[in-house]
Amino acid sequence: MLLSSKYRFCFIATRKTGSTSAQNILTPNSEVALLRPDTISNLPLCTHAIPQEIDAYFSENLRQNFLTLTIVRDPIERFVSGYSYNKRPTLADKTHPKHTYYTGKISFEEYVDRFESGDLPDFQMNCCAEDFDAILRLDCIEEDAACISEFLPSDFCSLIKATKLNRSKSRFNFADMSTSLYKKLKRILANEYELYNNYGKITARAIPPKNNLTLVSLKKKYPDIYHESVLGHAINLKRGKCIHEAAGKLERLESQRCLDSWGRSMLADCYMELGDEKSFSSIVEKLIDTDSQDLGVWFQIARYHYINKRFKESFNILTRAMERCFLPMKYYYFAFQSAKGLKSLSQMKRIVELSCKAHPGDKRLVDLLSKETR
Repeated sequence: MLLSSKYRFCFIATRKTGSTSAQNILTPNSEVALLRPDTISNLPLCTHAIPQEIDAYFSENLRQNFLTLTIVRDPIERFVSGYSYNKRPTLADKTHPKHTYYTGKISFEEYVDRFESGDLPDFQMNCCAEDFDAILRLDCIEEDAACISEFLPSDFCSLIKATKLNRSKSRFNFADMSTSLYKKLKRILANEYELYNNYGKITARAIPPKNNLTLVSLKKKYPDIYHESVLGHAINLKRGKCIHEAAGKLERLESQRCLDSWGRSMLADCYMELGDEKSFSSIVEKLIDTDSQDLGVWFQIARYHYINKRFKESFNILTRAMERCFLPMKYYYFAFQSAKGLKSLSQMKRIVELSCKAHPGDKRLVDLLSKETR
């Protein structure tokens, strides 16, 4: 969720609609930048906050002073994107709050059938038009945005068309969809298409007046929102590879004792990208005694032990994480290197087997193992 006093918009992200690209473009012009998902954020508001949650959180009717907008995409494209996105390994963890969304073990056809029968969470449905002043269709972004150009940066449309952020690696190929399946989806999503075809129009509500929202007033009245917004700007800078600037914002929060474990793990990652092992070690030492269950925190602690040649501790943390779910490849790489540090060929082989299950197309560790066994 983003709020900008300069452009007077309240941007609300809708899942799997290109909202990450939009957030990256709009965040630099936003005083409020809530970019963490609800599984990580400590606030009742998060990146996908809905209008009712925003209205309930703020004491005054804040959105009256802003043009509330969102982006949607063709319903079938969004449906397919949701299927691909929910294949991500972390959802395989049965303790994950959104494990019921996991699609890694079902075909697309089965996913369609289960969705039609109501056997899957209602993740796909588009937003309620009555909650927004403007709803922009991703495939008609220039046409739809023209009527609210004063509320958007001048390069918004060109930038969002040029970016392809947060795209699932294991995407469903539209060419594989049969005509009958496509017609079935059109029928299932008929209500969505009826709404979608009426989007792109600004409501008749009066244009919001200029307001005096500033970071100073925000910090005074809503300190938690202010601190989360500083973190949001750091997330956006890190996505844009502005690591020095991101680290600077995170360091400011840490100096004010306003950085949680997730934020510290992000700062640790920044330090490693900057090659600052001393600062990395200093921040990770504050994470070691926490009871965080966040896998990103675990990874930084394991990395810390590995750097300090405590290979057993590093290996144990990483394998414990692997017992929960499939993980990004970097976890398996560090576990393999830790097993190598322990001079345990059997554990190296075990990690390679696990990595092949999680990433069957990635043979980097297989190649490393073959070098070790020559």
